[in-house]
Amino acid sequence: MTVELVEPFVWPNEVTDFAPWDRDFQISQVRDTKKEQAKLNPQRNLTENKERRKSLAQQAKDLLEGRVGWKPTWQSIPEDVKVMQGATSSGMAGQ
Repeated sequence: MTVELVEPFVWPNEVTDFAPWDRDFQISQVRDTKKEQAKLNPQRNLTENKERRKSLAQQAKDLLEGRVGWKPTWQSIPEDVKVMQGATSSGMAGQ
């Protein structure tokens, strides 16, 4: 199909100011959504987590150099929350 225009078609100028559409906010929302989806991805544990690796390496180094002491988890729990001993902070044990 062919049409004849009264005036020749002229492409509009490219948009340079995206403020009316709040583009920066939209981009930040997309980034945040992708981060949240990545957290919920069941395969996230199959990829390398460099931050966690660095943290664990630093913790191991501190432990080996004697800067940090180590206790088993069950010993580091505060006394008032050790349910196995029958004492809780709310006093609900034994009821």
